[in-house]
Formats: sequence, C-alpha cells, structure tokens
Amino acid sequence: MVRPSLIRDYVPKGVTPNPDDAWCWSMWRGYLENEDGALVSKWFEDGGSRADHIHTSGHASPAVLRSFAHAMNAKQLVPIHGAAWDGNTTGFPSIRRLADGESMTV
Repeated sequence: MVRPSLIRDYVPKGVTPNPDDAWCWSMWRGYLENEDGALVSKWFEDGGSRADHIHTSGHASPAVLRSFAHAMNAKQLVPIHGAAWDGNTTGFPSIRRLADGESMTV
C-alpha cells in the first residue's frame, strides 16, 4: 500500500521501488492525475517499476445509494469520501459532511 505520506516513511527506511518491482493501481485512472496520484506514480516510475492498472472499485450509483438510505430509514448520512457529495443531494436524508480528521459521536 502506498500513498504520499507512506513514501515519506518508506524512503528513510530504504524501501524504494526498483526495476524488479511491479505496482498495481486499483482505483480509477483519473486519480493518477491529481497531486497524490502523480506523486505515487512518479515514485514508482523513477525506480523503474512496471505499472499494472486493475480497476477494482465498486462504488454504488446515486440512485442505489438513495434507495438504500430510504430502505434503512436513515436519519442522516455521513459520506466517507467523494466530491460528488458536494453536488446534487436531492432525495437523500440530511447529509453531514465531516472535515478530514473531524470526529463524530454516534
């Protein structure tokens, strides 16, 4: 598992990619174009590692999420991630967005 914060941990310990390594990006390819994805990709490319892209995400559509929220009679939804929650939320119960690191008592 790699993300920029882990690279900062790995490098001082001597963990760096090399041409014998392969890495797998299992999320949407578009994420490689943001700052974090580009950092991870460059780290492996600089080490000469081969990349494999296997999209394994299983996100539900807004219609399925809306149906699920109503079936469980949700009073409030707390999205875990995703910018799509900042857009049209018509038909959902109250949505509470938490900032990164913000806690919530249930």
